[in-house]
Amino acid sequence: MAFQQNTAVEDWGEHFLPSSFAPSISPFVPSMSSFGLTEGSKTVSQRDPAIKSQDDGSVASRAMTDKTLDKPDGASATAAGLSKEDRHAPLLKWANELGKTHILENKKSRQQQWTAQKRQEQAEKIKHIKPWEQATGPKTDTGKKRSAQNALKHGCYSAEMKFLAVVLREQKKYVRAVLAQARENYRIRCKKRAMEAGMTKPLNIVVKEIKMLLSEGGFSARARDIKMMVQHVTGYGEEAFITKPDAPVTADQQAALFKMVDRRKAGEPVTRILGVREFWGLEFYVTPNVLDPRPDTETLVEAALKFARGHQENQPDAARPRACAYGDKKIRILDLGTGTGCIPIALLSELPNATAVAVDVSAAALAVARRNAEKNGVADRIEFIQSDWFDNLNGQEFDLIVSNPPYISDAVIPNLDVEVKNHDPILALSGGDDGLECYKKIISGLKIKLNGENRAFLEIGFDQLESVSRLVDDSNLRLCDSYCDLAGNPRVVEICSGDK
Repeated sequence: MAFQQNTAVEDWGEHFLPSSFAPSISPFVPSMSSFGLTEGSKTVSQRDPAIKSQDDGSVASRAMTDKTLDKPDGASATAAGLSKEDRHAPLLKWANELGKTHILENKKSRQQQWTAQKRQEQAEKIKHIKPWEQATGPKTDTGKKRSAQNALKHGCYSAEMKFLAVVLREQKKYVRAVLAQARENYRIRCKKRAMEAGMTKPLNIVVKEIKMLLSEGGFSARARDIKMMVQHVTGYGEEAFITKPDAPVTADQQAALFKMVDRRKAGEPVTRILGVREFWGLEFYVTPNVLDPRPDTETLVEAALKFARGHQENQPDAARPRACAYGDKKIRILDLGTGTGCIPIALLSELPNATAVAVDVSAAALAVARRNAEKNGVADRIEFIQSDWFDNLNGQEFDLIVSNPPYISDAVIPNLDVEVKNHDPILALSGGDDGLECYKKIISGLKIKLNGENRAFLEIGFDQLESVSRLVDDSNLRLCDSYCDLAGNPRVVEICSGDK
């Protein structure tokens, strides 16, 4: 069948399609040009080349349609004896297939266009965070953890936050920890940039950063140690940490603080970093030449003061020792192995009528003790003598003898904390093979120095009470009493002359 070149769609539908088929065809046949039916003498396959690209399933129907349409009008249909509806059935089938094909092609084209657009948008989003592309892992718990760790390593703060927000549903505990670490890392990077730019930071932020850095290094992040470092550098008082958390810390002060943090992470005690130690409410200089005073030694000071004050205040004149009687006589104190001088200086600060002699075999230690006496205002009441225990005392007599001698056995020293074995002088730690070598020398000298009125107070190791008691008994002296530290361990022994 041949179509006239000027045939309209309405004429084509009216002549070839029954009215009952028009609604099903009209959505797919908006114009003759949609089907390529504007040519007068060409077959359908010739007029629409797109039909040749259809799948093989419709080849037979298209061939039949082309063959039928190429015949003169009504010849084939009349020969076959078909009705009007039957004659137009192949054309209806072909028209519907052609319309569906166009719809599917348009839909596929739109999907491809949408997918390409989305991919482009995603590429633009991740262009500035390329390392994050390397941080992805398998969609398993292990893979998610590895992805988060890689994100932290690459420093992609914004990307890791987005990723972890998704993972939060299944790994809440782990993700919270990683998020906290990411935030802290971000703050540290901001801190470094601020320091490079010469910017100040609030006091509370600096304290948090120091605490985090110390915790990462596996060292104690005690609030007291951090405050000591910050106060030493900034000069702020104790109240500033509560009332002025936003007090400024300059870039130079931050640099000094973080140098201290590096030394602390290397195992150096805070007191040696600062060069000072508080003992008995007083401040003492500390150097590598002297033992760092410990709180346990305050038990010795307390016991000695109890004896001295008891004799001064509570006994009648006739019962007082001659050292404590009213008049020109004053209490004389001897400290053996003085180190920083913390024991005699603390006693002198509490006993205004007392004087002291501090003995040490190390000249460097005596120099530190002399500075501490000047710092605490008792330099005019204390004398420093370089001597090995009693050797250079030339027969002087004393009312109160105190000492914190070395009492750690040589076998134990290698197992001590790094803060002790690497920073305290070995001379102030080593007590010989059994830890009693210094006690033997001191107790031997006490046999001459002690009488019925004076006393000796010695600090001991937590497990040495029985051993020291045996040494006292063997020297015909008497163990008057023992005192425990705050942990409940025997820490100080009181020795006097007399029968066992």
